[in-house]
Amino acid sequence: MSRALEPTEDRVRLWASRAGFAAAVVVAVQLLWRSVLLGRGYFTQDDFLVMAGTRSGDWSSVLSGDYAGGFSPGGTAVVWLSTSIAPLSWPLAAATVLLLQTAATVLMWVVLTRLLGERWLRLPLLVLFAFSPLTLWSTQWWVLGLEYWSGTLLLLVAVWALLVALRTGDRRAAVVVVLAVAVALLFDSRALLYPLVLAGLALIAGEGPSVRRRAAVLAR
Repeated sequence: MSRALEPTEDRVRLWASRAGFAAAVVVAVQLLWRSVLLGRGYFTQDDFLVMAGTRSGDWSSVLSGDYAGGFSPGGTAVVWLSTSIAPLSWPLAAATVLLLQTAATVLMWVVLTRLLGERWLRLPLLVLFAFSPLTLWSTQWWVLGLEYWSGTLLLLVAVWALLVALRTGDRRAAVVVVLAVAVALLFDSRALLYPLVLAGLALIAGEGPSVRRRAAVLAR
């Protein structure tokens, strides 16, 4: 297996180290920052469209996840559940986004550790992921945040499981890869591209330099 992509997080401590402590600080700071940003926000036009669709009892629109040209049955289901518990509760809506993005950031650290071991390079990469301007503002929009962070979290689950499967040959991990991608499709149509990402990772991380061996990894 490529040394740069050798899964190593079982050899190092995820959090009980200086790098791990720094990563925990990054997670805490980005959670605080996003909490402040979301605390100043509120529902947008598309949020109201989705909520209206779920309250109308038109389950065909709920299950199809169609709103303003978007497709996210999973996101629509989360909207329905949230509005059933507390209609028009922005704190609850914001909490769902914060939970997803925090889980994604934590899992990113796990994946980076598996890929890079004890290298400090994983810390600036985590910072880039946690504070990317592309997500700081766009995900203040509730339904977009549900789509993006759900899809991102599930992609990271699939990447982690794939790395485990490549190293151990555990078929249960391979099943997790398939399930993660399948569920991601319920939240974000861009998950159609996830198999290409995972295939590329499998080729890069394949054992041996030959094309045949890497192709065998991809086939598995």
